[in-house]
Amino acid sequence: IYRIVLARDPTFWFANYRMGYAQFMLGHYSEAELYLSRAVAVHPLPEELYYLGLARLSLGRLEEASADLQQALRATPDAPGYNYALGLVLKKQGKLEAARQYFQAELAKNPHDAAARRELEELGDGSAH
Repeated sequence: IYRIVLARDPTFWFANYRMGYAQFMLGHYSEAELYLSRAVAVHPLPEELYYLGLARLSLGRLEEASADLQQALRATPDAPGYNYALGLVLKKQGKLEAARQYFQAELAKNPHDAAARRELEELGDGSAH
């Protein structure tokens, strides 16, 4: 259905967002990036930026992923998962202290977040850095 809508109006932000989200969930990150970047260009919402950042992270486009996730986090600082996602990007960039801070921020909001806890354990306490 989204393809039909987008064939008629390629700038319709909601259809681009939903198509991008669907492509992301299917693991089609290049397609997700295409649709999500269109949605963000028209109507940038934090959730769109979050999934765009995750798609770009999956594609190894770390600078862009970082910018998207920072923008999403500034707009919605309490959203679950946003700090964790930015921590993953920073970790891949080798910015381990910054990554640690974002994983800690995620745990401060959700102390039961096992993924953030694992990342922190993997990074250690930071005293050697």
